[in-house]
Amino acid sequence: MLAMTGNGVFAADAMKGHYERARWHPIHFKPAIDDATDEQCLSCHQEILDRKVRKKSPAGINSAATTAWYQTLSSYSGEQETFHRRHLVTPLAKQVMDMKCNTCHQGSNPRQEAAIPPDQSNTDFTLRKAVNPDICLMCHGANPYKLMGLPSPWRESRNMFQENCHTHLNDR
Repeated sequence: MLAMTGNGVFAADAMKGHYERARWHPIHFKPAIDDATDEQCLSCHQEILDRKVRKKSPAGINSAATTAWYQTLSSYSGEQETFHRRHLVTPLAKQVMDMKCNTCHQGSNPRQEAAIPPDQSNTDFTLRKAVNPDICLMCHGANPYKLMGLPSPWRESRNMFQENCHTHLNDR
């Protein structure tokens, strides 16, 4: 398995058992994270996609007997899935999303695990393993069309895009 370094490539297996070396690897920081492929990320983090929803909740309720909030949406079909699987590998994700690992995970700095004292004016600061919420709001915000740079809400703007986006939603 391969992942990128400043000089090209390294074997992900060489990082196993060396948490600190892997944690500080250049692929986790800008600018290398910007060019990282899913294959490179998953060479170390494959468990993210292998992880499945629990068969039973801690309260003992079977997941098959309940409906997750996202299963109530007309655009979703199928069993419950984890967050990462819903955004990367489900049929809906493959059909309408072009998300990559680094769409959300845009690099981090372990030295910045928490700002002390907290600096409310630094809005670019994100905690390690955290995602800047503005990324989520591009699709899930109250007015995502503004964040996406569209002139008006999707129902009004979609004709300009000749049905290139979300066409499957109209087929249901």
